[in-house]
Amino acid sequence: WGVCVFGMLTGDVGERRALGQRDSTGEDKQTPGRMAVPFQCQALVAQIFSFTAFILMWVGMVRCNMIEFAGAEIGDTSGSQIKMQFGVWYYLGYFLTTPVGGTGNPVYVFEACRGYSDAIELDDYWKSARAFSALTFIFAFVVVISNTVTACTNRSNSPMDYNLTNRWEPPAYLLTCLFSGLTFLFFKSDACVNNPLVAAIRDSAISSAPVFDFPDTCSLGQGGKIMISSTVFWFVSALASAKAYKAEQAEKANVDTAGLDEPLVGP
Repeated sequence: WGVCVFGMLTGDVGERRALGQRDSTGEDKQTPGRMAVPFQCQALVAQIFSFTAFILMWVGMVRCNMIEFAGAEIGDTSGSQIKMQFGVWYYLGYFLTTPVGGTGNPVYVFEACRGYSDAIELDDYWKSARAFSALTFIFAFVVVISNTVTACTNRSNSPMDYNLTNRWEPPAYLLTCLFSGLTFLFFKSDACVNNPLVAAIRDSAISSAPVFDFPDTCSLGQGGKIMISSTVFWFVSALASAKAYKAEQAEKANVDTAGLDEPLVGP
């Protein structure tokens, strides 16, 4: 933040663009220049977006409600529903229990997230979603850590010469965005269109168990919405970092050419 504020107060980019020209007498021409946003601020915005994308990705990925099936008990006119929720790696566990006292019909109780058992067969879409989910996490972790380390690296003795932008950041953010988007192949898998756990409740062989009417396909859950937000933030991070890198390169070009107009020999 200090670097950003310093750049804004000094008008680093805008002033150098305004001064760089001389008239016939060798004096600076005070041409009006448009105040540009310093690249330090643009780099800071890109980092904020990337950190936000990483946090959203983590929250959405570890949750077990990327998709859900909302069903109502057949014969129940109260309008109450239960939701069976599933993620790429975990699902909302449940069990059938008898009310206290042993009287009344069994009921389903939903508890914490749990991993899928080996009895669940994963189709190609499900396996692909898991692979892209893992790639998203790996790329995101490496990019965020690398960005943080390089941003704290000073390339010279100048307090303003920190490595705030890198050429590799925009494509790395785009790849992470792509992998995050491909995780939604999960919606084409059996978890969404032919879920065996949903069928187990819907077609329960226990005569006393409640029977629920679930839709044939899933709907977007809270975790899926968070993952969509994360994907969007990765894309915005790529745009912001590309703009910051371009601004920094333009700033360096202005600094390198500023001295070319100085007279080699004095009068």
